[in-house]
Amino acid sequence: RKVNKMLGKSFQFASQFVYKDNEISTVSPLSSIVIPPSLFLNSEQVFVDESAYNYVTISADTGSSEVKEVRFLAREGNNGSWFIISEYEKTGTDHNTDAFIVFANDVVRKYVTDEQSSTFYSDVPLLARDVKAVANRLVLAGVKKGYDVPDANFDVYLAYEAVSSST
Repeated sequence: RKVNKMLGKSFQFASQFVYKDNEISTVSPLSSIVIPPSLFLNSEQVFVDESAYNYVTISADTGSSEVKEVRFLAREGNNGSWFIISEYEKTGTDHNTDAFIVFANDVVRKYVTDEQSSTFYSDVPLLARDVKAVANRLVLAGVKKGYDVPDANFDVYLAYEAVSSST
C-alpha cells in the first residue's frame, strides 16, 4: 500500500457472530491494543517509511454451523465506538476454523450501536440446577433456557432512615 492510514494510530479489535436467524452475538474478548512502531517516532526528526507497518492481519474463530457470518470490529485506542471493518460470510464448510482479514484503516466506518457492543451476556437462563465457580468463571449446569433476554433497565432509589441512639 502506498498510503499509510495506520500512521500515528492505535487500534483494538474484536468480533461478533451473526447467526442464521440474524441474531447477533455479544462482542468477543478484546484484543490487546495494536500500536505500530511509527506511533513512537517523531516525524520531524526521523524519517518514517510510510510503506511499512501499514496494515494488520486479524483472525477470528468462525464459530459453529449455526453462524452464517463473522463481523470483524475495530476501535481507535481502547475506548470509543466500535465499527465494522469486515464481514466474513461463511461458505458452509468453514466451521470452527480461523478466518483472516487484512485491516489497513481504509474502510468506510459502519458503527455498531452501543447496545450491541456493550452487552455482556445474551444467554442467561431463568433456572439452573447447579452453579460452580471454576477458574474464576461461573459454570451453570441443568439450565432451562429459551426465554427472551431480560430488560436490564431499572431505577434505583436511595432512602435514609434516622437511627435513634439509646444510651
